[in-house]
Amino acid sequence: ILPSTTLANVNVEVNENLTLVDTPGILDESNIINYLEPDDLKKVMPRSEIRTISYQIRTKQTIFVDKFLRLDCEMYNNLTLYFSNKLNIERTFGKSDNLLDLKRYDLIVFENQDIVINGLGFIKVTHSGKITLYTLPDVQVFTRTALI
Repeated sequence: ILPSTTLANVNVEVNENLTLVDTPGILDESNIINYLEPDDLKKVMPRSEIRTISYQIRTKQTIFVDKFLRLDCEMYNNLTLYFSNKLNIERTFGKSDNLLDLKRYDLIVFENQDIVINGLGFIKVTHSGKITLYTLPDVQVFTRTALI
């Protein structure tokens, strides 16, 4: 079970006397959900199994995840995005001025790491490199060893 993905209680029967219950978690201050309007919250929160989207990056490209995230990748990489199916995801080639008013993060990522945007989702990165990311202020962004 992946963090921040539980939609409802999940019961796991260990034996006849013990059942573990995985419940939706508690939100912390750095979670994007704290900063969204109700209509945006409906788009961000997954209601069904997430369908991944993968991109092979060959030249400078920008990926937009609705109005919540901008990701600039300047070198070869393979990215797999794990976000709600209701979010509009677009890829552009070349320069764009969209979403530059969001908070900027300059990340150095390593082979087989995830970039996590707290409460929004994550991106699996297969090759080392520099990625510039923009998202809402006060939302935690971090890298971790890939889960998948």
